[in-house]
Amino acid sequence: MIQSIEIENFRCFEKTEIKGFKRLNLITGKNNSGKTALLEAFYYCLNINDGGIHSQSRLSQQDRDQIKNVFFNQNVKNELRITCKDLESEHLFSKNSTSIGSKINYNKFNLKFIFDKNHQLPNLQNLVAAFDDLFITGKIKIIEECIQKIEPNIEEIRTFSSKPSVLFLRKKGEENYLPIYYFGDAIQKIARYIINILSFDFTVENRILLIDEIENGLHYSAQDDFWRMLFKLSIEYDVQIFASTHSLEMIKAYQRVASEFEGEAAFFEMARNANSNQIIGINHEMDVLEYELIANETIRGE
Repeated sequence: MIQSIEIENFRCFEKTEIKGFKRLNLITGKNNSGKTALLEAFYYCLNINDGGIHSQSRLSQQDRDQIKNVFFNQNVKNELRITCKDLESEHLFSKNSTSIGSKINYNKFNLKFIFDKNHQLPNLQNLVAAFDDLFITGKIKIIEECIQKIEPNIEEIRTFSSKPSVLFLRKKGEENYLPIYYFGDAIQKIARYIINILSFDFTVENRILLIDEIENGLHYSAQDDFWRMLFKLSIEYDVQIFASTHSLEMIKAYQRVASEFEGEAAFFEMARNANSNQIIGINHEMDVLEYELIANETIRGE
């Protein structure tokens, strides 16, 4: 697992080091505080298929300054460098803007970056095909059980060859199947997360899932069950997760559930140093986070 990251001249980061990552990491902070850019930094540094530091930008292909926007203050003359440290072996994995670092071993990493409801890197164009592969390997029940945690009335999830791009769900006591998008964003997001986790290449040593704005579409009443599900799956399938959020309710639910999984959770607040104005990542210990939430202290960069 990745324990730390150093970022220099990337996006909004002039020079930043963040330490203390665990298995399931939640990242918060104000808008434009670097939450999404931090997830991008992991992806760019460790992505096995990356053909260059800016080839996988999440920006529109029509953006004329796409390459410049990857660099801090759009200054392409300064070297961009991202370095990650492995928790167990303390090996360095480093990439810069002009070449791939000689110490990198890409075969150690399999990354997926989900940055909205429909898009991710690498592009999983056919979620249904991935679902069918999991059906063949007998993992379909795991997806159903996870969805039932959020919507208990769902009895079955399946595909139809006549509708090759849609997942269908059936409620208890009903005969007809409805497309998954009839059930709202939460069910769609959970199905997407679980299918991504279960479809990792398990021959690769390190499996990392990056999720931007993880709270979108998820009602607060389901958040504890959601986090408990993610913790269990990340442990069982040995996946390290980095997720960002704006939601205080999501943070509270994360803290409550993290207490059931000692040593597996880490919480970070992205903010700016009052003196240097550089972005920093503040690691809030879980027992301190519990106190801060009880005391109504600001932990989202306010």
